[in-house]
Amino acid sequence: MSASRRRRIAANDSQLSDEEWQDLLEEQGASDEEEEERRRQEEDALSEEEERRRQEEEEEEEWWRLQAEQDEDDSYWSDSEACRRWEEDQWLQSQRGYFYSGFV
Repeated sequence: MSASRRRRIAANDSQLSDEEWQDLLEEQGASDEEEEERRRQEEDALSEEEERRRQEEEEEEEWWRLQAEQDEDDSYWSDSEACRRWEEDQWLQSQRGYFYSGFV
């Protein structure tokens, strides 16, 4: 509908013919449907964006958790005292068989 027709309708809405009223109502209905479709698309886009953000946050949290576990493992093994104790334990366990079998 042209702008001039809209102005004429707004100025003389009581003088509209049945056909003009029908056109106006159909146009308004189409506008409402288009607006509703646009809103649905915006809501879908927002939902998708929220889901993507949530998934990214979960992945980031998992990455940080794994990093913390790895750091904990690394710090344990890089600790020379812990390595020394582990090596001693391994040696003692390997020697235990000799003690019990009477070779020592």
